[in-house]
Amino acid sequence: MIQVTPTFLTAGCSRQPAGALWCKHSNHYFFASNKQILAATVTADKGLQVDPLASTYTGHTQPIRALAQLDSNRIVSVSADHTLRVWSTANNALVATLPVASSPAHVVAAHVFNNQAWIVAADTAGNVVAYTSSTLDSNAFTLAHQFTLRKYAVAAAMHIVTSPHSHAGGQQSQSALVLALSTADSLLHIYMLDAQPTNTFIKCLTLAGHENWVTALDFVTVPDAEWTKGAAGLHPGDVLLASGSMDKFIRIWRLTFWDSVLHPNMTKEEEQADQQQEQQGHDDDQDGNGTGKAQPAVVTDDNTDELLASMLASLQQDGQLSTKAHLVSFPPSSSTATTTPRHPPLHIYLDSILFGHDDWIHSLAWSPTLPLRLASASADKSVLIWSMLDGASWQTQARVGEMGGAVLSMHAVQWAPNGTHVAATGYSGAVHVWQELEQGEWRPVARAPSGHVGAVRDLLWDPLGQVVLSTSADQTTRVWARPMLEATLETAHGGRQWAEWARPQIHGYDLQALAFADPRTLVSAADEKVVRVFGVPLGFANAMARAGVVASPRVWGDEQDMVAVGANLPALGLSNKPVTAADTLKDKDANGAGEYLERQSYSATAASALAMLDGGNGADPPLEEHRLQQTLWPELDKLYGHGYECVAVAGSSVRGQVLTTCRATSAEHAVIRVYDSRTWQEVQVLSGAHALTVTAVKVAPRTGKWVVSAGRDRGWALWAWDQENDQWVLRQAKEKAHARIIWDVEWSGNDEAWFVTASRDKSAKVWRVSDAGEVALAATIPAPSAVMSVAVYAVGDAAAAYLAMGLESGVVQVMRCAQRSEGKGWEKVAELQAHTDAVNAVAWHKCEDAAASDLVELASGSEDGSVRVYEVSGCV
Repeated sequence: MIQVTPTFLTAGCSRQPAGALWCKHSNHYFFASNKQILAATVTADKGLQVDPLASTYTGHTQPIRALAQLDSNRIVSVSADHTLRVWSTANNALVATLPVASSPAHVVAAHVFNNQAWIVAADTAGNVVAYTSSTLDSNAFTLAHQFTLRKYAVAAAMHIVTSPHSHAGGQQSQSALVLALSTADSLLHIYMLDAQPTNTFIKCLTLAGHENWVTALDFVTVPDAEWTKGAAGLHPGDVLLASGSMDKFIRIWRLTFWDSVLHPNMTKEEEQADQQQEQQGHDDDQDGNGTGKAQPAVVTDDNTDELLASMLASLQQDGQLSTKAHLVSFPPSSSTATTTPRHPPLHIYLDSILFGHDDWIHSLAWSPTLPLRLASASADKSVLIWSMLDGASWQTQARVGEMGGAVLSMHAVQWAPNGTHVAATGYSGAVHVWQELEQGEWRPVARAPSGHVGAVRDLLWDPLGQVVLSTSADQTTRVWARPMLEATLETAHGGRQWAEWARPQIHGYDLQALAFADPRTLVSAADEKVVRVFGVPLGFANAMARAGVVASPRVWGDEQDMVAVGANLPALGLSNKPVTAADTLKDKDANGAGEYLERQSYSATAASALAMLDGGNGADPPLEEHRLQQTLWPELDKLYGHGYECVAVAGSSVRGQVLTTCRATSAEHAVIRVYDSRTWQEVQVLSGAHALTVTAVKVAPRTGKWVVSAGRDRGWALWAWDQENDQWVLRQAKEKAHARIIWDVEWSGNDEAWFVTASRDKSAKVWRVSDAGEVALAATIPAPSAVMSVAVYAVGDAAAAYLAMGLESGVVQVMRCAQRSEGKGWEKVAELQAHTDAVNAVAWHKCEDAAASDLVELASGSEDGSVRVYEVSGCV
């Protein structure tokens, strides 16, 4: 019996402002990826690594929009499938599924209050629901309150905190649950929970000031610590609310019970009179807009021109900068008559305005440790660390991220529980992690999750079996490798850590298919009429050798055989331009190798030749910024001829040819074009067998004497090589071989005795091929859902063959064929719940250096953007 062990899992993080969280009580980092949640743990070198053995959090049927932490053992997610789900991190299980009105949910906040769990979620129609549990440990949630907003809540702009009562004038201290909710009218609404008797949220006031949507909110309670004494008049128990907006500004609002903070020179009689006036104004205003006054906050930043202009516009429009204090009754109550003694009112006012970003602010996060700091992530590609350095005003302590280059934007920002690391999700699917070495000095951490943010369309092992390549609708092709150096960190189960080591192609069209013409020549097809050819660069070969993936860079050929050390992608271009060894010499002569590498390994537009030739730092994978610019593969040629977008590509090193297909609605375009891989000239067009799109084409791997193709017309065709005329001839075509479209086709291995077709009709069929080219149906393998992809493992003299079937449901089934030569006697030996969506590609690889001769690896890529690798033992 075979045994299957997951060794690698990768998927890109969602582009959501609240799509990630770093648990405050553990070192687990969670991020949303399409319909699932992945968990990463801190590695020995302080990086983050997704554990392939840990279960992913699956259950949502639509992409996840936001995450929130409920307590030390539970997290909450909301999705476009109109649901809210509660997950247990202790056993990786779903514990509750709750409806969120009737529209896609995209905002969630969670908190524990009065030994109860509270969860608030909002949808795109403006509906807000609040759920609570009877006890903290209970997973039985009931709907406590539901209301509708005039404008819908903005994604990831809600948070709940406990607001303690700092001083009660001799009365017992009390707490209240505060809810901040931003809406599409650029306003910030403050609610408080009336815990007794109604369990409803009461609207206290509306805060104005931002000039665009408020997309980020986060609360923090000022601790009772030595740091507080010199921090701009902050008192223990004060609550700070940070709001970030598309207007590029961050506003810090203070919630305090200390009236002396607002009016330090006011007498006791004046303070009482002012409180009465404020309270009267609050009672008369249903929206909670008070009439109190506060001293304008001190705002300091190097970039003040835009801030001052905004202030001046506010003064001209409203007559004053909106820094007034608002009074809120405390504790909140929906009842107008109460015998409970009232506490001094809660003052809410604008404390500071921060400006430092040049684009929309996506996310904010307060540091969990002292000194109190604020991290902000923006569409300007940067993360800023704000700190009250002088004890009086907020200033930028550090800026991390990119000032230029191909990195697009930063999204969800989070602090590590110990406050030494900051992580932010990026537009390209990577998690960026920075570690603080000294106060204000941060360095990027190499080991962090990355992955596709679009559907994985194709996947394959390189001919040497050293790396996995995947191509995606996110317009990138990525290389995944597993270093084998002694210094390489091991995962929790003892295996080597996989990581993304290169990005050969970053394109302007969705990518569809990959194939190797020979071990150092990659062919790529995209949603365009051109097929592109790439060569393995010397820089990549050096990187793989330094990491121990290969013994020597010469496995891909001598240096003179490699056309370039790397490639650059011009601005607004689609073709990777080679960077040659001559460019490296120019860099050395002009700058000095050491100094140039230290000062400018890459720039806003291109990577240096020396940086490409260097090949990285041993076992550490490249940073995301480097992958985007320093790991491209040079484009060798383009293959023309198709009239519509390309669909499939196949290569044969034995025959020295590349075969390509394109979309077709008629027999005229339902052809297979054949190119010579030495001259890249078209040598033949195979036609007459298909009437619609040819979805898959494969060449017999050992002899190269057969070509099998399958298509949307539900048929397949077998072509034979005519040795006398040096061309392909149609041997047999089978119409209506399946009841639905055929998605994939694959040969049985080096024996080339049969091929298998995968269809949407929920079956895979095995077709026996005689030496004369006569084809007969050998077996039909039923499946529980549509079969999207197939791969066959049959090596050597083993009597059995193994078929991996990627299903539309996300399952990978492994079938064993007892009668390998005949393609008969199939039985299921493993079923893997590998993905949350259709499995578009599967590929086998024999572990040549494995201690056990029966150890193989199985890779799979899915519509959900994830790539997995499994070790399979017992394949005999």
